[in-house]
Amino acid sequence: MFVSDDATAGSIGTPIPEEGEDWEIDEYTYVWDETIVINDWFVTAESTGNLKLDNVILYADGDVDFAKKVEIIDSNITIDKQNTQDGFYISNTLDIRNSTIALNSSVDHFQNMSAEGIMLIGDSAYLSITENSLFYSTNFNISKAYYTSLEIWSNSDDSKVRFENSTIKHLGFTRSMGDNTIIRGNHFDFCRTSIISSGVGFIFTDNFVDRGWWESGAYQVWLWEAEGAIVSNNIFNLTYDTIGMANSVDINVENNIFQNARETYAWSIYGRDSSNITVHKNHFQNHSGSPIVFQRINESLIKENTFFEVYGPDNVWVSGINNKIINNTFEYCGSLISIPTAYGISGCIEVTKDGYDDEKGLLVVSVKPKSRGYYAGLQQGDLLVEINRVPLESLRDYEEKVNKTKDGNLITLLLKRGNSRIVVAKLTK
Repeated sequence: MFVSDDATAGSIGTPIPEEGEDWEIDEYTYVWDETIVINDWFVTAESTGNLKLDNVILYADGDVDFAKKVEIIDSNITIDKQNTQDGFYISNTLDIRNSTIALNSSVDHFQNMSAEGIMLIGDSAYLSITENSLFYSTNFNISKAYYTSLEIWSNSDDSKVRFENSTIKHLGFTRSMGDNTIIRGNHFDFCRTSIISSGVGFIFTDNFVDRGWWESGAYQVWLWEAEGAIVSNNIFNLTYDTIGMANSVDINVENNIFQNARETYAWSIYGRDSSNITVHKNHFQNHSGSPIVFQRINESLIKENTFFEVYGPDNVWVSGINNKIINNTFEYCGSLISIPTAYGISGCIEVTKDGYDDEKGLLVVSVKPKSRGYYAGLQQGDLLVEINRVPLESLRDYEEKVNKTKDGNLITLLLKRGNSRIVVAKLTK
C-alpha cells in the first residue's frame, strides 16, 4: 500500500506514476483522495483485477483504454487529448457515479468512428453514468458543433449505455444497441442526438432535453428495429426533430411535453415502417412544425394528446393501415389531421373528440374525385356505421363485406354526418 503526503490519501495496487508518465494498470488497484497527472492511461486485459477511483482528481492527455472494469466515484476526471490518434476505449464496464468527466473533442469531424469521445468495443462494453454525474466537452462551440461535440460509438449490437440522474452535454450522438438500455432522470443540453438504440426494452423517461441542434433528421431519440420501448414523462424544449423510429414494434410515447419547436419542418414524433405505436397524453405547445408524422405505420393509436398553438403544415399526418386517432384536443392550431389521399378510407379509423366519441365506425378521411364513393355522395368526415345492415367496427369488417359482395350488386352504407343518421351511399361493386 502507498500512502502520500496527504494523510488521508493512498492507493493499493499498481503505483501512481510520476507526473506526465503513462499509467498501465495490471492488477487490482484502488486509489482514494489523490491528485494524478498522467499521459496514457491503460487498464490492461491481462490485469488480475479492476480499477477503483474514489475522490480522485485525474488529468490525462493521451490515450485511454480500459479492458477491465473501472469504477469512478466522487471524482473529477479530465481527458485532454492532444491529437486525433488519442482515443478513449472501453471493452468492459466503466461505472461513473457522482463524478465529472470532461473530454476535449479532437479537431476531426465526428461520426467517423474516430476519437471524438468514447468508443465501446465488443459485446461486453458497458458505460454507466449515474448519481448526479456530469459528462461534457471542454471545447464545445455551437458554431462549430460538428468539430467540438462528443460521440459515444459502439462496434457491437450488444454493448450499451446507462444514463441516470446526471447531466449530459454536447453529444453528437450516443449509440447503445443492446437490450434494456435505460436513460432516466437526466438533463441533456446542446445535444444533437441523445441516444440511438435498438433491441428490446429501451426506456427513456423523466428527462429534460434542452436546446437541441437545429438540424433536420438529427432526432434526440432514434429507435431502429426496437421492440417494447417506452418514452415517457420527458420535457423536450427547443428541439428540432425529437423522437424517431423505424422498423420498430410496440413503442409507447406517453405523457411527454414538446415545446418551442420553432421550425416549419420540425417533427416531434416521427415513425416509418413500424407497427403498434401508441402516442398518448402528450402535450405540444408553441410548435411551428408537425408534431406527429407517420409514414407506413400500421395499427397505431394516437389518443388524448393536446395541441396548443401549433402552426405547422399538419398537427397529425398519418399513412398506413388501421390507425386510430381518438379524442385529441386542438386549440389555436392550424391544419389538424391529414391522411394522404392515396390511402383513402383504408388509411385510418378515426374517432374525434368533436364528432363521434361514443360511436364505432370508419371515418371517411378523403374522397377521391370520380371514385365510387364520390358518385355515391360520400363526404370527408362521414362516419360509416353499417354496411348492408351489419354494424361496422373495424376496417376488416368493411373489407370482408365488400369482398363477399358479388360484382354488380349494390352495397348499402349507413353513415352519420354531423348529428344526422342517414342512408345515402349505394355503391355498385
